[in-house]
Amino acid sequence: MRFLQLKGKGTNFRRSLTWSLQVTYDQKLWRALSKQLRQDPSVFTTKDRMSILHHAFVSARAGYLSYADLFPMIDFVKIETEYTVVSAALSSLGYIENILK
Repeated sequence: MRFLQLKGKGTNFRRSLTWSLQVTYDQKLWRALSKQLRQDPSVFTTKDRMSILHHAFVSARAGYLSYADLFPMIDFVKIETEYTVVSAALSSLGYIENILK
């Protein structure tokens, strides 16, 4: 089992999950994930980047993550090279577009 430690403060993020689990984090961890994705998304696998995006959008829809924190997080998609991650982000943004219509 591999873990990524953010900022050396004992926060672990399990990498390469192979089962489905909806998670949410506190604002501090969301912001740390967001910063890492914008600086160097390659520290996460493609599957992990898709998972983080999915959980972020679901958490925002449920009110656990503010959209003010969500939108900077997805900024990394403009440098993303994996189609599946870009597609997942666009699909989730499409949901937001539809509810705003």
